[in-house]
Amino acid sequence: MNGDCTFDDVDVRGSWMYCNGHDTEFTENGQIHLSYTLYGGGYRTTVGSTHVVIAASGYINPSSSSGLHDVIGGSYKGSVEGDTYLEITGDIKMQGGNHINPGCMKGDGTSGDGSGVPNVYVGGNATLVYDNKNADTYPAIEGTYGCEMRGNVTLDVRAGGVSGIVGAEEPLEDSIIRGNLHIIAGSQAYENTDRILRLGGNWPIVGAGNSFATMPGVSGNYVIGGNITIDSYENVWGWDKGTTPDSYDLPEIYGAIRGTVGGSIAINAHGSHVQNIFGASDSNVSGAVTVTATDVELRNSEYGTDYDEGYVFGLWEKGTPATANGPVTINVNGGDVGLVMATDQTTVPAGSSINVTGKPNIRTGIRGTQASSYSTAFPVANISACEATIPFIKMMSQVNVAGDSKVIAHIMSSDAGLNIEENSVLTTDEGQVWIWGDAVVDGTWEQQHHQVANYNDIFVSGKTTVGPKGRLINQGLSNLKGNVSNDGMMALMGPALLQGDYVAGNAELRLPAVADNYDGTDDGGLIPVTIKGISSGTTIVNTVNPGNWEELQCPKLGDNYILSKKFDAAETASEAAEGPDQGVFVLGNSDATSKGWYLKRLKDAAGDTGKFMWQVAKDTPPTPEPPAKPEPSVPPVPEPPATPEPPATPEPPESTATVTSSELPQTGDATNTLLWSAAALISALVGAALLIIGRKKKYSE
Repeated sequence: MNGDCTFDDVDVRGSWMYCNGHDTEFTENGQIHLSYTLYGGGYRTTVGSTHVVIAASGYINPSSSSGLHDVIGGSYKGSVEGDTYLEITGDIKMQGGNHINPGCMKGDGTSGDGSGVPNVYVGGNATLVYDNKNADTYPAIEGTYGCEMRGNVTLDVRAGGVSGIVGAEEPLEDSIIRGNLHIIAGSQAYENTDRILRLGGNWPIVGAGNSFATMPGVSGNYVIGGNITIDSYENVWGWDKGTTPDSYDLPEIYGAIRGTVGGSIAINAHGSHVQNIFGASDSNVSGAVTVTATDVELRNSEYGTDYDEGYVFGLWEKGTPATANGPVTINVNGGDVGLVMATDQTTVPAGSSINVTGKPNIRTGIRGTQASSYSTAFPVANISACEATIPFIKMMSQVNVAGDSKVIAHIMSSDAGLNIEENSVLTTDEGQVWIWGDAVVDGTWEQQHHQVANYNDIFVSGKTTVGPKGRLINQGLSNLKGNVSNDGMMALMGPALLQGDYVAGNAELRLPAVADNYDGTDDGGLIPVTIKGISSGTTIVNTVNPGNWEELQCPKLGDNYILSKKFDAAETASEAAEGPDQGVFVLGNSDATSKGWYLKRLKDAAGDTGKFMWQVAKDTPPTPEPPAKPEPSVPPVPEPPATPEPPATPEPPESTATVTSSELPQTGDATNTLLWSAAALISALVGAALLIIGRKKKYSE
């Protein structure tokens, strides 16, 4: 070409075509038939800039697979000083696997053709728009193939068929992008239409590097000086639309494979249909790595089997660990995915997170790292405005459930902390839950799993805090190692050990109605709650159906429910000055309190002098006062010297035995078996003696 030209209603035929940097357009009213390659630049010359639009129908290099290229935006054995622009929107047949890129070429791809040629470059920005109506042709799309790109590169690939979309092909020492790389795969305008972008074979979308970058014998990294952004849309398909994948080796999306990235990587996948998404593999990233998967479908032919993939990974290692200096962030919003993981290595940069929203189908689980034990340096899991069943949540420094979420997690392990915000619900149901930091429950956490063996179903190493609207429900055993603050409701349906202090503020404690009562012997049952620290505040204790924490069930008199540490509340050593007060735990069941029953503070039935025990008891009925003087026919009888007079208003003493009352069998007491002399036992004194015995019996009760 010797000048700018528009071909309208013209059939352009030839072998090669060189536009020489002139603005060149082939309109949709025309045709083009080239046996070999079209170049936007010159032939062995350097041009100022290029601008080529191909909207026509026809073919360009339809059959040569000998290494020739299809369409090149730059020059052949020359450079472009400024920008390049190449747009293909017609119906063009091309040889599959041959190359389309907006850069320049040192040769035509045949063996040795580029030897001895000076390095070529594009001095400005380079843009490729590919929207081919011919869906049966599969060219390879790349940002550069042996050309230094000194500005930014944009690959806008909207529809048609392609054999991969990559930032750079070999040789890696020449295929450098100094600026930013932006890959747009698919188009929002074509979502849920028949205008699809079909990724052929297993050819991936890659920012820095390509699918051959980690082949044996390959060394070095592909360099992207700036940021990498990959946007993909719903019309991107790794298999035929409307079919089930029949291969376990399908196209994937990578931010980088064997790349050195001077900036950050961001992948934004909107409803795309591929096998896996990786932020960076075997690469070094100076900035952050962010993968956002919105309503994606990630699968292959092993969907739902033990070999299921559908990975969303931040950092991934094929042979060399991937690193990033900035945080690794994964966002999953809806969709159908397998395993979501920040890194398959043992560490991850500070500030990393996995964020889940919407209604995703997470088939495998969520994992922070591949470490074997917990760490506070792991990523944070933020589950917000989400309804999902997640098989496991592992290796997270913190799990936050917020935004009215309703989440079922079958397994939670090696997580450092847990926070459930108000109006959100977390249900765990298939394994023990070990939280190695603090647990804050302002919403609802229900652990439905319970061990057959006597072992922890919930273990919290740090503090446990239940807020005013919080509910902590454990169907199994609880082991709360740190202090417990309860301003809401705790339903502990299996024996619970609280190893720290227990502080309550208008709290509720639901405990299963005792079936096998704790009596301090080996044959007795387990006490429902043991508190090794100091208890304070006020807790309403409601006993419930052992099979349903929501159904209140009246307790029985004499049942023991709580053990708590005894401590000195004053300088005196008197028992009355010891804490905690009896009123720290208050019986709440109305069908029990209406009978005058209450929780009575007693000595530990096992004889542990360092604990108090709370037992269901009944108020002592008033003791009738004796007459002012005996009947005239009965002379006064002196008290036996060994028997002290009971106090006028006796307090019920602490006891390790079941409370005695008119509704329970009487417990023996030394004061009920006085040894009277035969001379004193005369019939005239029977009435007075019975009165004294009656008063002493009330005292023992």
